[in-house]
This record gives sequence, C-alpha cells and structure tokens, in this order.
Amino acid sequence: MRSQVARKKAHHFTVFQTIEDDSHLLDLLVIAVSPAQQAFFMTALMESLPDAFSGYSKEPEDLFPIFTSWFGQYNPESHTKFNRIATALQLRQQHFINNRHQKRIFIHAIGLDWTPAMNNAFFSTVKTIHLSKLATPYPPKHNWMVESSAIDKQWRKHIEEGKQPDKRLPRYPLFHVDTSKLQRDISPTEDLLIFDHETGQLVMLVLCRFCQHTPLLNHLGDVIKRAVQYRRSIRVCFIVNLFISWN
Repeated sequence: MRSQVARKKAHHFTVFQTIEDDSHLLDLLVIAVSPAQQAFFMTALMESLPDAFSGYSKEPEDLFPIFTSWFGQYNPESHTKFNRIATALQLRQQHFINNRHQKRIFIHAIGLDWTPAMNNAFFSTVKTIHLSKLATPYPPKHNWMVESSAIDKQWRKHIEEGKQPDKRLPRYPLFHVDTSKLQRDISPTEDLLIFDHETGQLVMLVLCRFCQHTPLLNHLGDVIKRAVQYRRSIRVCFIVNLFISWN
C-alpha cells in the first residue's frame, strides 16, 4: 500500500502529465502573467482534469501558486520529466519580464512617471488665462440646442409638441444657438490652463501635444467613436459636448 506522500506525488504528476500532453494548456501557461490569465489557465486545466484540485475550495485565480509550488517541490525530477512545462514556465517568466518592461516604456511614453519637478517645468510653459463667468449663461440652461434652421424645422414640433414616451423626463424647448456668441480662445496647437477669475479654481486644462503615443491615441479615438454610437442609439435627456484635441 502506497504511503500518503507517494499518493500525493502520483496525483501531482498526473496533473503535470495532463498539462505536458496538452499544447493548448502549455500556451495558456506561457502567457499566465496576470491574475485573470492565471485563472483562465486553471479553469482550462480543471476542465481537462476536474479532480486536479479536489479538496481545495479556492477560486481558480488562487490555485495557480499551488500548482507552481507543486512543480517546484519536485525539482529537478519534475523539470526533467516534464520538460515542456519547465520550458513554458521559463517562457512565462521571460514574458512577465518583457511585459513589465513594456509597461514601463508605455508609462514613460504617455508621461505618467513624471516627477514633481518635471511637472512644474512643463506647466511653466503652458499659457494661463483667467475668465469670469457670464452674468447670463449662454447657451441658456434647460434647453435643447440646435445649430441650423434645417434641424430646428425638422425637430421643433416633435420635441415641443409631440408625444412624450417617458413623462418622467422634463420636456425642454429647442434653442437655436447663435454661433457668433460662442468664442474660441485657443488655437488648435496651443496648450492652455483656464482658471475661474473669482474663485481661482481650475476650470479646464487643454493639452494638444502632451501625448505622442500613436496606438494610445488611436485607441482613444475608437473609444470615443463607440461612445458616440452608443449615445445615438438610445434616448438621453442631456447633451454632452466633448472636445478632444491632439496631434
């Protein structure tokens, strides 16, 4: 009759052999550098071998350290007998190092690792203006804005007199904006800090060329496009004006 230690080792080696013989599990092991990826690997393993971690009432993301400790305690035998797992773990470690290095490069590229001195040096070059609030807000509050006569003509009767699908929402009139009363105080390539003249509070920060990371800018553009499409697909009771500028 085998001892408890021998039975435990046999079970561990069965788990290792399951991974050793499955290229998909080995691929998942190589990229298991984050908790989510580790949980994905463990879930796939338990689908192939349901009793791999019987007796452990932990979530998949908590089982990965148990697996690696099992594999490590039999070294060098486990590394020799299950060399594909050993190689996958080595590649995972290299992938982890490379991923961490790429994160540092990315953080530096988008300017998130600046020191206070670097921040002060940058903002010392940014133009600063102080503005006072208008005595009468423009455009006026509690109105839906339109910018052309064609839109006004098409929607006014429907908005102001048509059937209201949800009477809990307020019904606002349309207001035809006079664009001559809207001013732009900044050029397309200018950085600007805008403060409230009375309170001294920061109202707006415009940075046109702060980030030159093209993949990030493309990703932001895609997020904005999806958000715009989402807004267009549902009824909303407010208007969001989003101004984003970059080169």
